[in-house]
Amino acid sequence: MLVLFFIYIHFFHRDNFQKLARTEIMMDTVVSIQAYYEGEAFMSAVDAAFERMREVETMFSFHKPESELSILNQKGCIFPSASFSELIEFASKTVSMSKGRFDPSFAVFHRAYGFYNGKPRLPSDSELADLMNFTGWGKVLSFDNSDSSLKIASGALLDLGGIAGGFAVTVAADELRKRGCKVFFIDDGGDLYMEGIKPDGSPWKVGVSDPRNNGIMATIETVSPLAVSTSGDYERFVEVDGKKYHHIFDVETGKPTSWYTSVTVVASEPRDADVLSTWLFTLPPAEAEAVCREKSIPALFLTASGSLWQSSTAAKYFTIAAQ
Repeated sequence: MLVLFFIYIHFFHRDNFQKLARTEIMMDTVVSIQAYYEGEAFMSAVDAAFERMREVETMFSFHKPESELSILNQKGCIFPSASFSELIEFASKTVSMSKGRFDPSFAVFHRAYGFYNGKPRLPSDSELADLMNFTGWGKVLSFDNSDSSLKIASGALLDLGGIAGGFAVTVAADELRKRGCKVFFIDDGGDLYMEGIKPDGSPWKVGVSDPRNNGIMATIETVSPLAVSTSGDYERFVEVDGKKYHHIFDVETGKPTSWYTSVTVVASEPRDADVLSTWLFTLPPAEAEAVCREKSIPALFLTASGSLWQSSTAAKYFTIAAQ
């Protein structure tokens, strides 16, 4: 009887699962969710997950004038919602963990290079030096306990795009789980999260893009919950006099870093993977390797010169494609 039961579970019960795939444009990118479910109840779970991501967008969007972030940047003060406060608290922990290498207040440099107004330009060294006075998370941002307000210094600017994608995937995954969905895959413009074993027992499989030839430089297969995030110099950039300047900056110079083309990180939580890939992108190779070793971060690095190397714990997750 036990043998017959397991045969039923493995073959017949799995046939009851259906696949729901939905894609929406939000947060300036393409967001998709795939979920395997039984019955119509799980369709509402996917609806709810997208709604939670829209809520995150309403909070953090740099371009939507009604977002809490935009109001903070424009008026210098807001009374943050509980969710926005949670995002700010996570950002504060991230800035501290990275020793300031990951800092949303570096948006002033994005503005100087023309990332926001569509008018690319190359700021002078003296201008960049002046802008340093308006950066530093702990220096430009303050929370007033007397009235629960959040304030930003005059002339400063915040852009939470470096953490909000992973944060949005995290809350979407929480919503799916809460509503009973156990097998799903979320893709927020490259911030990936997969959980549960597919009905046919096959693993989730994703490829790490190779920007050098538009191919795949590595693959990741898993039946365990896993988050993957890639930071690169090839998708978001401005071009001045034929030269491209990407959006991840060196906090010591106010200029784009020059060590890597892409950094891909595997983590248990989407918001952690998102932050770690950006942070590692800001570090020289020796420092990046030391951080990966200290914190056991599985990471794959494609250097600016075209070489590929991975951290000591990465081989467990990455299968390098034949070159």
